[in-house]
Amino acid sequence: MAGAVHIAAQYLKLPLLQASRAYGLQAKRVTEVLQKHDVDKSGGLDFKELMSAMKEIAPKDSKVRAGDVSWIVEKYDLDGDGQLG
Repeated sequence: MAGAVHIAAQYLKLPLLQASRAYGLQAKRVTEVLQKHDVDKSGGLDFKELMSAMKEIAPKDSKVRAGDVSWIVEKYDLDGDGQLG
């Protein structure tokens, strides 16, 4: 799941290397959301699960586009199984 957390955080432009407490709380929130949306409990996120998670994580005034989520899956699906993680 750590890979999916990194990818989601990168997509949302969260400061991954920031050592502040605020980041720690944000990283925890992202992890919780990604785990919640791993509906099949496979330890990874497919397109549909990632899309749903990204909509929950994204700022309210932004739009999560299917093309962007597809790009994330295509770019970071290292073993070709159609999911991240």
